[in-house]
Amino acid sequence: EYELDDCILHEVGELPELIPKTEDSTTVSADKEKRRKEQLKRRRKCKRLLIERIHDSQLEYVQDKQSPKEIWTTLKNVFERKSVASRMHLQRQILSMRFDGGRLTDHFLRFDKLVREFRGTGAVMDDIDAVCHLLLTLGSAFATVVTSIETMAEENLSMEFVKCRLLDEETKQKGLGVDSLTAGNEAAAFSGMKMQKKIRCFSCKKEGHKSVDCTEKKKKKPQYYQKQHGAKANVAGTSERNSVCFVGVSGGEPQKVQRRVKWFLDSGASDHLAREKELFVELHKLSKPIEIAVAKDGEFIVAEHAGTVKMFSVVGGRSVECIVQDVLFVPQLRYNLFSVVRIEKAGMRVVFDDGKALIYRGDEIVVCGARRDKLYELDFRPFDCEKSLLSCGRVQSDSVLWHRRFGHLNERSLTDLARNDMVSGLTLTVDKGVDQTIVCQSCIEGKQTRKPFTPRGGKHSSRVLELIHSDVCGPISPHGLDGNRFFVTFIDDWSHFTVVFLMRSKDEVLGCFEQYEALATAKFQTKVSRLRCDNGGEYTGRRFKQFCRTKGIQIEFTVPYTPEQNGTSERMNRTLVEKARTMLLDSGLDKRFWGQAVRTAAYLLNRSPTSAVVYKQTPFELWEKKKPDVSKLRVFGCETFVHVPKELRKKLD
Repeated sequence: EYELDDCILHEVGELPELIPKTEDSTTVSADKEKRRKEQLKRRRKCKRLLIERIHDSQLEYVQDKQSPKEIWTTLKNVFERKSVASRMHLQRQILSMRFDGGRLTDHFLRFDKLVREFRGTGAVMDDIDAVCHLLLTLGSAFATVVTSIETMAEENLSMEFVKCRLLDEETKQKGLGVDSLTAGNEAAAFSGMKMQKKIRCFSCKKEGHKSVDCTEKKKKKPQYYQKQHGAKANVAGTSERNSVCFVGVSGGEPQKVQRRVKWFLDSGASDHLAREKELFVELHKLSKPIEIAVAKDGEFIVAEHAGTVKMFSVVGGRSVECIVQDVLFVPQLRYNLFSVVRIEKAGMRVVFDDGKALIYRGDEIVVCGARRDKLYELDFRPFDCEKSLLSCGRVQSDSVLWHRRFGHLNERSLTDLARNDMVSGLTLTVDKGVDQTIVCQSCIEGKQTRKPFTPRGGKHSSRVLELIHSDVCGPISPHGLDGNRFFVTFIDDWSHFTVVFLMRSKDEVLGCFEQYEALATAKFQTKVSRLRCDNGGEYTGRRFKQFCRTKGIQIEFTVPYTPEQNGTSERMNRTLVEKARTMLLDSGLDKRFWGQAVRTAAYLLNRSPTSAVVYKQTPFELWEKKKPDVSKLRVFGCETFVHVPKELRKKLD
């Protein structure tokens, strides 16, 4: 594809002036002959400059053009497309662009070229949008600097500033020997040394080799230690260790620990670093020590141990137990550092807002911190294992202990075990019994269920049409004979009389209810007072609510995800579907007759006894004020003979 190079045109300088705006020929007077010749000369020069910069394969487009304006217009029409397809193509290229290695400067050139072409089509992309698209093209190797840029205010962001920050990060990673730019390694593997002559072993203190290759170290280390601890230490020395694990959210007051330990959030650290040995609940020596580069060029510190740190964070007056695995023990540090990279790899996120740093696990805040002298200090309290265990032993009763030993067995079963001597070794005695006031936090969280909805003790409605229950059932497959896929029920709470309407879609509910309300009010000369239904869109729509307001009907919506509150309609729909399915199976009719089966089921239920009516009457009798006549009932789907009127019959029919 040919592209006119704007840079070359600006170097020529005269080209914009050489292209005339009009091509109209005018009669030139004798005193303007010199000016005419200069104009012709400029046109020839312009045409020559344009032809020189057109590729040989593209000269066919302008071969028959005489003036430079015609050449320029033809090139713009052919190559400067401003269609929607061109915009979509360029935008798709920008969104799919990824930095897969190499130099960042080359990546910036390719990105700027696409943005310039995209803007050339007439599309609008401001500087902030361009910065966001550029950051999206970067891989995980730049996750730290991208996170820091995301927290900055928009007025401080510019494309030049972002490029400088990214180039600084590239230079920093190359200086530390990180191969993440080309290999895609997510973690920073600090080497700190590039030249073999500067390598110094920290086992024998000699130069020229590393500790892992040190022969003196291998002589001193026992063979059994290498077998037992080698694999675990090697894992701890790589960048693929498990990062952070938060467990045990406990309510109530924070742990009674007065001393605070300073942990600072660090976006540049690839691992969690701790300087205090007493913070670790488990600590082991690494078979391959890790060199950690510091801010000063050419200097590094060494971590020879790693382990697990257990702490408590205080969030909103409650304590959250935090277990942080694979923390490097570095006593030379001035402060303990909490790695943002490790937090993100653990599936959590860090939010900086108004001088605060919040660490989220899903939608829950597990650690919070505040800005202190341009650094974010996290609110952590150390965990004393020995004191905590002693405290738990004093407070915890025998019943709670055995409750936990038996996998959180209920108190009644524990009492039965002790009273009936069903097992041996149980230290609970019958006279001591089990503490019935035990409140187990784990049981509350793991076994909690919603209390059952108790049946109401009597009829709440005192008259017909005081309360109407309604619900929609469907879609039902296959379609009915008339293309129906749904049915809606209206149940009078006082008589339990049920009316069914078949529908093709849910938006017909309003029309069905209008018909039901008109027939019912005309029959009983009384109005519908309340309508109980779920939160479906067919009931919460504006037109449905407006109709109910006009008729003075109060709508009682159920609580979301609580179908038990509309149990009358839910149970009726289930009964109708079960009876219809059974009748279809018994009759052998096609499933397309489900609509007729449902209406027949409602007809029969209105003439059947129900526990909802306490007067030993059927819903039909309460609704119609007379006993139903069932002498004409026939089995659903049975064969019948249809009488044809004589007006429609022929002589021999």
